Amino acid sequence: MKLFKKTFLVIASIFLGSLTMQAQDNTRELSSLLNMKSNYLEQEMQKHGYKHIKTEKSGTSAYAYWWNSNRNKCVTSRVTDAKVKSIVNTMPFDCGKTSDNSHSSNNHSNDSQDEAYKRGVKDAKRGFKTPNAYSSQVLINAYDRGFNSSNNSHGNHHNNGHHSKTPKYTDLNGWVATSAYAVLKERGFKEVKKFSEGDTTYRLWYHNGSDLCIKTESKHKKIAKIFKSNSENCPN
Repeated sequence: MKLFKKTFLVIASIFLGSLTMQAQDNTRELSSLLNMKSNYLEQEMQKHGYKHIKTEKSGTSAYAYWWNSNRNKCVTSRVTDAKVKSIVNTMPFDCGKTSDNSHSSNNHSNDSQDEAYKRGVKDAKRGFKTPNAYSSQVLINAYDRGFNSSNNSHGNHHNNGHHSKTPKYTDLNGWVATSAYAVLKERGFKEVKKFSEGDTTYRLWYHNGSDLCIKTESKHKKIAKIFKSNSENCPN
């Protein structure tokens, strides 16, 4: 009897653990919408403060992107066979936004030159530029000075300008693919080759400044792997 109880408890804990892991894949606030019919989805998303941005199709599934301006949050829903299968948090990039919601061209138009400079420094540390942060050329120049000065100060020591620092890329593993590709381009990578096998898409990226070649593998619209490849694999 004791052995039976122990076995039952182990099985139950494994089962509950798997349920917990599945729940973590979906955003909690919208979990009530899972498995509902897709024709009610937009109405329910609007009730939760989300606005539809775009929809992309992949195989038998449709991926819709939704933006909540109050929460500064983007989520992606997956519909298969006319039912909502998942709603997950994703990067603001996928909703055409930035992490600080500076989507409009004059979102920071009240910044001083010093504030624009500091924003450039901050964005350089994050690894990408805020698109259309300013409409004033004076502020654009201040922002660019901050961005470029931070990049230069983080380069290799004593390089006398002959070598660029090695750009980051491993932090993008697990990202939504479109967001990862946008960040790679912001960091100076250029896509040089693309091919697919089954449900996996492979892309090769080359960074001219550091002569770095990397490879991304995406499955179900997410980066499954990102790693360094031999330079000769990247035609440039």
